[in-house]
Order: sequence, then structure tokens, then C-alpha cells
Amino acid sequence: MRWLLALAIILLGGGSAGAGKPNVVFDGDSITVLATPAIHKLLDPRYDVEVLAVDGIRINQSLPALISALRFHPYAVVENLGTNDALQGGVHDDWVSSWHKLIRITRTTPCVVLTTINPAADALRHRPIATRINADIMALAARDPKKYKVADWNGFLSRHIKNQRTYLRPDPILIHPNPAGAVKLATLDQDALAKCGARTS
Repeated sequence: MRWLLALAIILLGGGSAGAGKPNVVFDGDSITVLATPAIHKLLDPRYDVEVLAVDGIRINQSLPALISALRFHPYAVVENLGTNDALQGGVHDDWVSSWHKLIRITRTTPCVVLTTINPAADALRHRPIATRINADIMALAARDPKKYKVADWNGFLSRHIKNQRTYLRPDPILIHPNPAGAVKLATLDQDALAKCGARTS
């Protein structure tokens, strides 16, 4: 009888607050941290959103928290990492193996949204890390467009090269989104998630 009561509670809405909504995990650095309010505002009505973003984090440092989140089998992962690897020139860890591990551990996630990186991050150390990650993102999306979707933050900034300050904070290197940029980034995420399962990137 107790198991019947427990089942009734679950069926009548006694489960988690996100019951009935697809769970989406956002994994990122300070760029995602700054966009978090806009992400919640745009996506909370449709998705059960979990944000793992941490200021200054590199790809390798993000993996333990992501692995823990993946135990709950989220519907989608939105990845926005690599900027700090580029800013630090990859000197603290092998960013290539970390990136490949990130892709490998999300292999069973139904939808993975990959966010392109502003290549301005490469300028500090003169190493094309952001550029190489962006190329890999596009290759993954071309190879498996049903699984991999692109939030093309770099493409958006490139199209607005003359007025990037409309969307970016006036940092020494224009990297971080201001409030308008945060809304745009969250919108790119929303649009990419809406295409999950479709055979278009």
C-alpha cells in the first residue's frame, strides 16, 4: 500500500519543481554567469534550468560538476567553455584532451548546444585556442546536426563588429556580455534548444 501511496503522490504532482519540463544543464564560465538572469527569464517557462557556471573556470575544472549533473540524464547540455583556456594560453592544462573529454562524457545526452567563443580571447597569448574550438564546434554540428546545435555567439559578434560595445562590457579585451549581450546570448541558447532533435544545426 505504501508504494501505491508514493506513486499517487508522484502522479498528482508531488515530484520535483521541474517535473514535466525538460531538464537543461548550462555549463559555463563568467560569460554564462553574467547571462544567468536572462537565461532564467527566457527559459524557465519551458525548461527546468540548472546553471553550473563559475567565474574564471577552464574546461578541465568544469568536468566534475558536469559529470555529477549528467547522472540525472538531462534532456540537453548547453556548453559555453574554453574562453579561459584561450585567455590562459592552455598553459595550466591540456585543453585539447579536456575538450575531447567534455564531448565524450556528453555522448549519451540527447542534445548538446555548443557555444562559439569570441576569438578575442586568443589575442592575449597569441594561440588559436578559441579559433580551434569554434572550428571543432562547427565540425561536430555538421557531422551530427540532430545532436549538436550551435549557439553562435562568435558569429553574432562578427556580424556586429562595428558596434560590439552595444553587447559587450568595456573590458580591456572585449569578452564579457553587458545586459544587452546577455539577453542576446540567452536568445541564441533558446533558439538552439528549440531545434533539438531536428536534423538542422
